[in-house]
Amino acid sequence: MTTDIEIFRKLASEIDWTEPWLICVMSVHLLCTIIAIVTHLEKAHNFQLGLFAILICFGAATERINEYGAENWRLFAGQQYFDSSGLFMTLVFSLPIVLNCLLILGSWLLTIFRLVVSVKRRERQSQLKEKKKK
Repeated sequence: MTTDIEIFRKLASEIDWTEPWLICVMSVHLLCTIIAIVTHLEKAHNFQLGLFAILICFGAATERINEYGAENWRLFAGQQYFDSSGLFMTLVFSLPIVLNCLLILGSWLLTIFRLVVSVKRRERQSQLKEKKKK
């Protein structure tokens, strides 16, 4: 009986990672990760929201993209990667999207946490000033 890890290892070893379209897909995922980190550091939350929305749309379209790839793989790929179960698309396309979305959500949670702490500190300082006046 084969485990899921063995299936993923076998799949990863059968993929030709030097194909230009795969390099492009991985580069886009890496670029999205870099943009997510930079927008967090620069506090560009609106831009980050747009990136999140785009990633969610691509994640939702994964099944259609897989179907297109299965029908037209000869146009851009050296071998047929697009199976009916979508394992390849899940590993190479959807998983990085989910990880980038989780990174953005983590960024938002961190920002919210910092804002709540800041508001509570200011409330506390205000309360102490009020007590000193009395």
